[in-house]
Amino acid sequence: NIYFLTEKGYLYALDSYGKLIWKVFVDMSTFKTPIISNSLIYTLNDLGSLYSIDTNGKVVWEFPLLTNQLVTHGAYLLASKDNMLFAAVNGKNEGTLFAIKDKKVVFTYKTGLISSNPAVDELGNVYIGDADGKVYAINSAGKLLWSFTTNNGSIQSGCTISSDGTIFAVTSQNTLYAITKNGQLRWKYNLPSGTFSPVVIANDGTLFVNARDELYVFNDYILSVEGSSSCDVTLEPKKSHYAPNEIIKLTAKPKLPFSFLYWKSSPDEQIYKDNPLYLTMNMNKKIGREEIHIKAVVSLLAPIYKYNIEASSNGYGKITPEKATVVMGDSLTFTFQPIEFYTVKDVLLDGISVINSVTQLDNGSFTYTLSNINQDHKIYVKFEKLNYCIVAKAGEGGKIVPSGIITLNPHESVIFTIIPDFGYEVKDVLVDGKSVGKEFTHGFLNVLGNHTITAEFQKQTFIIEANSVGPGNIEPVGKIRVYYGDSKTFNFIPNEGMKVADVNVDNISIGPQTSYTFTKISTNHNITVFFERKPIEYKIILKIGEEGFSVNGVVKKLDSPPVIKNGRTLVAIRPIIESIGGTISWNANNRSVYIETDFALITLWIGKPNATVEIRGTGISEIKPIDPDNSKVVPEIINSRTMLPLRFISENLGGKVDWDPINKTITIVFVL
Repeated sequence: NIYFLTEKGYLYALDSYGKLIWKVFVDMSTFKTPIISNSLIYTLNDLGSLYSIDTNGKVVWEFPLLTNQLVTHGAYLLASKDNMLFAAVNGKNEGTLFAIKDKKVVFTYKTGLISSNPAVDELGNVYIGDADGKVYAINSAGKLLWSFTTNNGSIQSGCTISSDGTIFAVTSQNTLYAITKNGQLRWKYNLPSGTFSPVVIANDGTLFVNARDELYVFNDYILSVEGSSSCDVTLEPKKSHYAPNEIIKLTAKPKLPFSFLYWKSSPDEQIYKDNPLYLTMNMNKKIGREEIHIKAVVSLLAPIYKYNIEASSNGYGKITPEKATVVMGDSLTFTFQPIEFYTVKDVLLDGISVINSVTQLDNGSFTYTLSNINQDHKIYVKFEKLNYCIVAKAGEGGKIVPSGIITLNPHESVIFTIIPDFGYEVKDVLVDGKSVGKEFTHGFLNVLGNHTITAEFQKQTFIIEANSVGPGNIEPVGKIRVYYGDSKTFNFIPNEGMKVADVNVDNISIGPQTSYTFTKISTNHNITVFFERKPIEYKIILKIGEEGFSVNGVVKKLDSPPVIKNGRTLVAIRPIIESIGGTISWNANNRSVYIETDFALITLWIGKPNATVEIRGTGISEIKPIDPDNSKVVPEIINSRTMLPLRFISENLGGKVDWDPINKTITIVFVL
């Protein structure tokens, strides 16, 4: 009977005359092929359900594989020999291979979207290709055996398995792949057009590929090669079967007294005269697996059996043997032993150098072998006195004297001098590849061998020690290593409210800078940057008779309002001094007032017209009159408050005093 599905979801059964036996509705079952196993028909619908139907059209069971989703992009069924069902089903974004037995899922395996029929071998291993161009081999337990990536489009023909386990599949890029059972590429072939049909394999191993309107036929080759007792033959590679287009190397090795004539193949009776012969397995000879036989044909050489070999030299050594007679095809080995301090320079065979075929032994002797002798020969050996070579090289930054290849006789000596360039120093000296340290001379005494000496140099390095004093940083800081001739810049970064006061380079002041660069460095250096606080401007405004005053716009209060006495303003000055960062103290014993700021130190006495002033950093204390024009201007105690002369104190603390007689206001500006 014939069973098929329609796009309307019916499974039809027809007899051999095309008469309808029955039909069953399985719901949305487009483009899916039913299969038959153990007299049951199995099919999938687009809702992901697997149906089992008997030959009478009765649904035996229904089994859902996908839940709440449609089968997309196709679905495929096949059965193994042990009644295992395999369903290759595509969901929304991936494919799933289901293994079902006795209405139970044995395993599932996720792949890319499946675009072709799977295949199963006798061991129950499943082979399936996906839209990503991968072929998967999955065993009967659901474990991945291997995967093979074509990188050549999707697998769209389905997988086919040959009797030797080779898997065949065609990609969407029209390439036929032959993959070994171990997942390795055996061969591939670019078809002129593509196919959705799986490869068909005939009983004799021939492959048939239906590529749209054309049928392509492929076959393997069996090659047998025949030699004889007079000729050995080899073939590479040696295999039982060869793939189309595979190249085999055939080599004939005739035995004396025979020589190679040609190869002869059958059944096509072709003659090939190349030896070795490179034979291509041509797929277009005939349909079916082709057996090729090829034979090496030889002929007998003229009966020359014995040859004379003579060896001589220029002296300075011994040759063994000096004369010999050999049979055709034999080999003969010569030994050359130079006298002390001599070596073999060249060996001539019939006037032609064969030195590249001469072997030196550990005992100082040399050997040369003549093989497959078929004529008389003369050997001549040139001995020469040994010269030993010392190869002297210097890296960048200096030289070695002498340099190059220095040739010495045995027991001679030589001394090398290592000289760095200006600004460089010796880094290391290597003798025969091993370090001997930072040497400036090195000698080879009583030389009896070849040597090498290499001088390595590096730029001289120097240290710049960078430090900072005060609130700020120098970058970089610490001990900085630099190379000879380099330049190095240091940047000075004051903290907020600070400035660079001075920079000392090699203990010499260069004044305040924002950065400093050492150029063409050739010695060690030091650099120190000093930071100090930036000057702050204080603007103080006060008014006669009022306790309130302002400092940079901020209102503060005096203990007592300023007064004018003897033509000068007296004020309880403590809040003003403290507002500019100074201090003021009272000595009751001698009734004196001591004022201290970063600018100066002032001492005044109640009722006295003079005061002492010491400007910071001078170390000199000077007695000054408070008012040179009016000795009545003195510190006084008024209403229990110590009132001090404002102008004298302000000006000696570095301030500038302005008097507004109209508004009776005093403005004092300090820059401290």
